[in-house]
Amino acid sequence: MERVKDISSITEEFAAFSSQITNVIDIVAQIAEQTNLLALNASIEAARAGEYGKGFAVVADEIRKLAEQTKTSTISVSDLIKQTNSQISSVSQSVTSMSDVVEVGQETMKATENYFSEILNSMKRLKEHNVNTETSIAGFIHVLNEIDKASSEVASAADILNSDTEEFTKDIH
Repeated sequence: MERVKDISSITEEFAAFSSQITNVIDIVAQIAEQTNLLALNASIEAARAGEYGKGFAVVADEIRKLAEQTKTSTISVSDLIKQTNSQISSVSQSVTSMSDVVEVGQETMKATENYFSEILNSMKRLKEHNVNTETSIAGFIHVLNEIDKASSEVASAADILNSDTEEFTKDIH
C-alpha cells in the first residue's frame, strides 16, 4: 500500500513540475510574440530609412524568423506537455484504481482471516465437546458394566436362593 502512495505522490509532483514548465513555455511564447512585434516595427523603421535601413531590415527579418521558430517550438513543447499531462492523469487514475483494488483486497483478506479464526474457534469448542461426550460415554459404560456385574451377582444370588428354597420345600414335604 505504501508503494501505491509513493507512486501517487510522485505523479502529483510530476504534474506540478509539468505545470511549472507550462508557465515557462507561456512566458517564452509571450517573449516570442513581443519579439515578433519588435521585428515588425524594426522592419517598418528600416523601410522608412530607405537605403540606409537595408542592413537593419535584414537583421529585423532574421529576428522575426527566430521569433517565429521560437513560437513554433513553444507550440510543439506545449503540445508535448499537454500529452504528458494527459498521461499523468491516466497514471494517476490507474494508481487510484489500483489503490482501491488493493484496499478491497486487504479488507477481503482480513475478513477471510476472521472467518478462519471463527472456524478454528468452533473446531476447538467442538473438540472440547467431543472430549466431554467421550468422557461421559466412558463413565456411562463403566456404570453399565457395574450394573451388569451387579445384575450377574443378583442373578447368581437369586439362583442360589431359588435352589435353597426348592431344597427347603422338598425337605418340608
